[in-house]
Amino acid sequence: MKKTGIIPFIALFVVLTMNTYSQTNSIRNDTGKSSEYYAGMGFGFGFKGIIWGLSGSVVLPNKWGGSIGVKRNGYKSENLPYDFSETQFNIILPRDNSNFISVTLLKEFPSHNKKVEYGIEAGPSLVINRLANFSINPNYPDGGLWGLPVNKYIKSYEKKQAFGLALRSKVEFPITNFFCADFAVYSDINKLQSFLGLECYVNFGFLEY
Repeated sequence: MKKTGIIPFIALFVVLTMNTYSQTNSIRNDTGKSSEYYAGMGFGFGFKGIIWGLSGSVVLPNKWGGSIGVKRNGYKSENLPYDFSETQFNIILPRDNSNFISVTLLKEFPSHNKKVEYGIEAGPSLVINRLANFSINPNYPDGGLWGLPVNKYIKSYEKKQAFGLALRSKVEFPITNFFCADFAVYSDINKLQSFLGLECYVNFGFLEY
């Protein structure tokens, strides 16, 4: 993916953060609380395999903020030929994958006992799917160099991308002022392949509880 494709998302994140900051400056001064800055990493499970993700978030004293997230979901190729394992020399089977880059508006809700926080996120996403395609090798079965056997299938990847809507609902467990963990339901609605999954993140940074 070209780097220029990420620029609009970063710009939107900055605009949302600065706008929220300017609107809540008086609230922050009255409460005396600090803004939160933290990065997270985690994994989870969706309808089609394991999710891996990274995120960066800013939360202001009034518990409004923004987040940038990157997720990757890998799963067994839908186009995999039935005899691929028997006719190939590959140890690892080809996999399709979906990549999600999102910029979301974030709202957190602290509990009365401060032992848990709840949060919701929503915002635009860029979805990039890489799908494996297979074609018959014209040199199969023994048309390789010096008559050596060759793979039956030639593998290539097709890339598709679209914009979507990212949604996330989390339950966060504070541990210290620089470390917490959260469990979340994540969804991305898009025209290529909508996604729903459960994930667990660990977050490090400057937290306020």
